[in-house]
Amino acid sequence: MLVGFSFSLKAQDIPMYEYYNTKTHLHFYTTSATELGSGGNGWVQNGILGYVEAYPANQVNPIYRYYQSTSGAHYYTITPNAVPDGFVYESIIGCAAAPPIAVLTEVYEFFNSSNGDYYYSTSTTVPSGYKLNGGKFYVTND
Repeated sequence: MLVGFSFSLKAQDIPMYEYYNTKTHLHFYTTSATELGSGGNGWVQNGILGYVEAYPANQVNPIYRYYQSTSGAHYYTITPNAVPDGFVYESIIGCAAAPPIAVLTEVYEFFNSSNGDYYYSTSTTVPSGYKLNGGKFYVTND
């Protein structure tokens, strides 16, 4: 079951920043504005994917972030019992609230088997070299 985020921003809603590494061609998502800052070491901030609820303000439906040291890739999920092999728990980056809510944008997961990258987008357009894995969760856009 997919989960969603609240209809309108509340005080505990925070942005989910998207980064892309121009050297490794990997993607990274965080709700911390200081974790990668303005980038560096190949990382470029691509903007905000959407907004999530702060953790632990809402401890329902956390979004877990996992890391694979061999590829450097990250994986994001709301179902921690369905993590690809080789990924280890890193942190919780925010929380989801259950739909149905009027204005939500679905986030789709794509996988690139050549470099192990997981890419998340609100578009269903499949990037070159990636395979669509389906919808994973929802964000609000403002």
